[in-house]
Amino acid sequence: MYFAFKRSVKRAWVEYFKRIFKTYNTFYNADIETITLRDKKHDIRPLVVENYRYTGEEYPAIVVSAGGGGDIDSLDFREYIGTAHQEYNMGDSLNSYVEVGGSEETTQVSRIYLDTALTPVQSCEIYLSYASGNTSDITVSFLADNDGEPSDTVLASGSIAGFSNTQPVSKIPVLSNDVNLAEKTVYWLKVQTEADSVYNLFTDEVDDTVRMTQVSGGSWTATNNETIWYKLYGDYNEKFGTDANVPITIQIAAKDAPVMERLFDICLTYASLVKTDTTGQFLAHGIKVNRITFAGDQPPREKGNDKIFIGQINIECRAGWTEEFSKNLLKEIRLDSVTAY
Repeated sequence: MYFAFKRSVKRAWVEYFKRIFKTYNTFYNADIETITLRDKKHDIRPLVVENYRYTGEEYPAIVVSAGGGGDIDSLDFREYIGTAHQEYNMGDSLNSYVEVGGSEETTQVSRIYLDTALTPVQSCEIYLSYASGNTSDITVSFLADNDGEPSDTVLASGSIAGFSNTQPVSKIPVLSNDVNLAEKTVYWLKVQTEADSVYNLFTDEVDDTVRMTQVSGGSWTATNNETIWYKLYGDYNEKFGTDANVPITIQIAAKDAPVMERLFDICLTYASLVKTDTTGQFLAHGIKVNRITFAGDQPPREKGNDKIFIGQINIECRAGWTEEFSKNLLKEIRLDSVTAY
């Protein structure tokens, strides 16, 4: 995760200098990139090539590298955790309501038909309000289909504690188990309670849906284009992330000292602009420049018969990253047997 992160910070700088020097070619996202600035009289399109430092470059060149270390702000990544559920929502508003329970033991169901599988469904949400009688618990079940009607096969069920609030309230039962809902397959969501209690179950008008009512255990009566308002929550990803300090090194290399110095001044000027810009694209990507320093005169490096003059700019960047991991994947990570590092 960190290596991909620091490379993305480095990529932002490479793209920045590519625009400054009007280079157009794409590049491989490695730790070190070389922007080769060829003489335009001989090559109209300067190349950007992936390269390790001092291996086969052409000059002048700008070498951008991401530091191998870095400073993680906090090892407690959970400070930044969030969750992102897979969700399926049926209904836009609490348009009306129907009763469940009462002396006739009225039961309500809605058809579930998904274009894309939701596996697994870990919970669901409905809206209810208290109407009259006692405050018995409410049972919510997922049922298989039987020729267009709910079957007796319960795929999962959960209970909602009884309550006396007469205003619509969101309720999420704890299911007995996860349930896998396949694509383009009919299932049913069932809501019921005891005969001594009456609750209002909220619904909405939605085309191509079906809600059914059962009274006193009799046959099902269908109401077309109406559904129980419900939301299904599938597997979710956990977001891990934090802030980190990432050192970026810009090396300007040329066979002629004045050329290196001129390119160095240009790079230093534009790097400083990033540091002072409070609204630019670096900040939009969560990258902040904390400090810019540069090395003093360095002895030229000999390469064959050439002398390579090098200037170096050090940029201390601070940036944040997040990465999502499937909950099911995290379940598979076990450290129980690890006794030493």
